[in-house]
Amino acid sequence: MLVKLVLVPEDVSSVGLADALVWSQSQAHRSLKRLEQGRLVTVVQSPSGRSPGVRRLNRRAAFELLLGGVPYVFPVEPGRLVAGIPTAGSAPVLAHHFRADPEPLVWPHPEGEVRGMAIEPLHPGVPELVRTDRPLYDLLALIDALRVGRARERKLAENALKERLL
Repeated sequence: MLVKLVLVPEDVSSVGLADALVWSQSQAHRSLKRLEQGRLVTVVQSPSGRSPGVRRLNRRAAFELLLGGVPYVFPVEPGRLVAGIPTAGSAPVLAHHFRADPEPLVWPHPEGEVRGMAIEPLHPGVPELVRTDRPLYDLLALIDALRVGRARERKLAENALKERLL
């Protein structure tokens, strides 16, 4: 949810976010409430007080969380060889910086066109979502580079995320 908020207008409703993420409305609502509790999202009320307000993403805090927290909260080790969707340094957003890896990193997906070492995505729905949402794909692949990448991949991912978030 946090990553998707980077890509949507501030006035998007929880219903709009649920639709974009193919989640239930209750899942989206609970997720937004957790982000508000963590001060990653604030709700700015309209001057008239009649509308529910506009959600504002604290982009600096989101960047700091992704950079410093995700590798520790969502550690990952590459696993078995499977068909999937390239991620981390193997994804298009970073792959042009590196020589082709004989064993790319992939999110397992039955319709994946690349055979590589499986890593678990941040959410089970990620592989399906990114097939139709390239900006989301790029962000999630960059985050995976922070989780599993070598030093050069992590630095490139950090710079690319900084550019997109800040």
